[in-house]
Order: sequence, then C-alpha cells, then structure tokens
Amino acid sequence: MLYTIDKQMINRATEVTVDELQAQLGEQVRRARVAAELMQAELAERANVSLSAVSSLEKGRAVNTHTLIAVVKALGLEDWLHNLSPEVTVSPLHMAATGNAAPRQRVRRPSNKRNS
Repeated sequence: MLYTIDKQMINRATEVTVDELQAQLGEQVRRARVAAELMQAELAERANVSLSAVSSLEKGRAVNTHTLIAVVKALGLEDWLHNLSPEVTVSPLHMAATGNAAPRQRVRRPSNKRNS
C-alpha cells in the first residue's frame, strides 16, 4: 500500500508548529512501516540507520535529513521526497520566447496630483 502526504496536513502547515508537523510526519512513517509489515529493527537495517533513529523519527523527535531520507527510501516512498520539490515541466522562459505567456501587466498607482 502506497502512502501519500496527507493534503490536509499540507493545508494546515501554516497553522501548526514545527513540533506538531514532526509528530505528524513520524506517525505517517510509523503507519507506512506497519503497512509494510516491518519491525522498527528491520526498517533500521534496511535504511542503514540505528534503531533509535527510527524510533525517534516515529515519535516525532528531530532527526537529521540523512535519517529521514534513508527511512523514506527504505519504505519505498521516494514520491514523498519528489513532492517536496516537483520537477518543473514548463519553462517560463520558453513560454515567453514562444509567445505563449500571458502579457505582463503593470499596476499603476493613482496620481496624487490634484487638478486646480
């Protein structure tokens, strides 16, 4: 079963604290591990990280990016990482060069001059 990042979590990202987001991420990692029928020790071995690192991640504690990426890859959830920085498929420069871009519009401020 493939898990995706919860879109409600993304929409609430501006309303929640970093600690809350870490806890949510940890819970999603735990659910993905359980769905893959892996014990924490098995996941740690597959990811080549320590058991305590996997445990910390699942508990929503701070872990380094290497640990997070290794665990996500070991779970086969690389799409999570690609969703953080999607590949650009349309170049704004190409659109401008081919004339497919919308014309630029400038906003003019009202003049402060009064007619006397």
